[in-house]
Amino acid sequence: MKGSLMPVASWSTTSLLVSADTPVWVTASEFKLKSLRHSYGFFRAGFDVRAQVLKSDGAIGLWLEARPAAKLYRFVSAWSDESAQWAMVKANPHREIMTHYRPLIEWSRLASWTVEAAALPMSWELAEAQFVRK
Repeated sequence: MKGSLMPVASWSTTSLLVSADTPVWVTASEFKLKSLRHSYGFFRAGFDVRAQVLKSDGAIGLWLEARPAAKLYRFVSAWSDESAQWAMVKANPHREIMTHYRPLIEWSRLASWTVEAAALPMSWELAEAQFVRK
């Protein structure tokens, strides 16, 4: 996908501070849309979810990468625990966005695991290794 536009929102953190040896819950997701027609809307929705995560209880940080021309989107987020992440997933706007876009997604990959906070920010290469292990 060389040459694709690749906006990346760098690692953003919340006000939740954790010590380096604290276990944190990390979630990575990658989505490929079926059609370029829906890519811009999904791009905008990704930033809505980013704003939601940054305001969510238990969120530590996140980054996203968007390749709109390739219809590819990647997200990595870190949480105090799994229940904090699931509370965000079940809330709007994330819930409404995923309900709307689910039928428009060609494929997706999701992975979650625990690391020590010292491993943050999580690189995409480390996140992608989790997909291979599943």
